[in-house]
Amino acid sequence: MNSHRTNEVLREATDLIKQEEGFRARAYQCSEGYITIGYGTKLHNRPWCMDTKQFCLKVSDRSASALLMDVLSEGLEDLLREEYSVMNAIPISKAAVLLSMQYQLGTRGLLGFNKMWIALRNFNYIEAERQALDSKWADQTPARALRHAEILGEPTYVN
Repeated sequence: MNSHRTNEVLREATDLIKQEEGFRARAYQCSEGYITIGYGTKLHNRPWCMDTKQFCLKVSDRSASALLMDVLSEGLEDLLREEYSVMNAIPISKAAVLLSMQYQLGTRGLLGFNKMWIALRNFNYIEAERQALDSKWADQTPARALRHAEILGEPTYVN
């Protein structure tokens, strides 16, 4: 992936995640029980194990954005290692959605959407949308999943 495309995917994914997650300067517990801060950046890998009051850290929007960008950059590297051809072939908006999903689900979780990846490899975006919505992820975060899946399913026109 060239640097321009990488930057565009990261920018679009950052915008999506900021919109979905919102900003919190102090640690909080996400819906899945993980201690998070900023724009949903996990501080701990074990859900329901601590009280958020144990975290005295407070971050600025700028710091939270930097944390988010670091996590997304690593996530994009993981996705490119696993699905390089798909991530390079699909439109930037769809790659950004996949990166946003990876941020929420982890690389292994996202790669578990086998039928969605097959659809993406075949540029069958309607089927990719359908497969994204046929998931535990869509059951757990239905509104977010619907917004993301709609972007996956949007037709792509070539000039």
